[in-house]
Amino acid sequence: MQSNYWWKITKKEQIQLVISGLIGAIICLLSTTIGNFILIEIRFNIVFSAYFGLTFILTGVYILLKTKILMNNRINTQWTLKQKYLVCFASVIIASGLICFCLYFDQEWHKGLNFYTKIPLYVILGMSLSSTISYLTIDLINFFVGLTQKVQQRTIVETPNQIISFIFISSLIGFLQGLLFSSLDIEDVENKNISFYLIMFEELLLVPFIIVLGCIGGVFNEYLRLKGSHLQSYTFEPINDPFTDEI
Repeated sequence: MQSNYWWKITKKEQIQLVISGLIGAIICLLSTTIGNFILIEIRFNIVFSAYFGLTFILTGVYILLKTKILMNNRINTQWTLKQKYLVCFASVIIASGLICFCLYFDQEWHKGLNFYTKIPLYVILGMSLSSTISYLTIDLINFFVGLTQKVQQRTIVETPNQIISFIFISSLIGFLQGLLFSSLDIEDVENKNISFYLIMFEELLLVPFIIVLGCIGGVFNEYLRLKGSHLQSYTFEPINDPFTDEI
């Protein structure tokens, strides 16, 4: 029986939460900056369009394959909820891959679209870029951290609530990124120097939101890792070891 209530946090855990918040903000800032320059290259460089189109599709399929494994092994409602979010997440990423291939086959196809049609397209691309970069970064961190941990210890992102939180935060940041990118018409600027300055201006507008959302995501993720087990309802059914399954 636990001596402390779930809402009580030790000094060591407070330090872990602060570090996680800082790491979350850094990951989100890097993913947004990289994502902005990728959006420019996707627009002007057909090789980048094909490369990221393929990357998006493979990433989406990779997530779907992991979800299918979970569907075969889990029947509990909580896992089913996670699967639904992951399927939606993977579908958006695959859709972004198809958009990239449209740009690959016809670099001018988007010029026939009006302002309100282009915004959703770049919002989808922004969400996919932010989520994909963050997902792959955290997946790598999970992998390397898992090599140094004992079997019974949790990795950085593992529980359904953590995954839902990650998808929400990264998608929200990507939504803001794609919205500003398309609203400033950066994709239609032919001069790369002007595009660079517009991206810097967009970054300045986004930085406060990214830092706040990244910190919230990092702190909340670490809190769920430390205290998440106390937030789940108790049952008298046999409990399987949740730490041996993939995300």
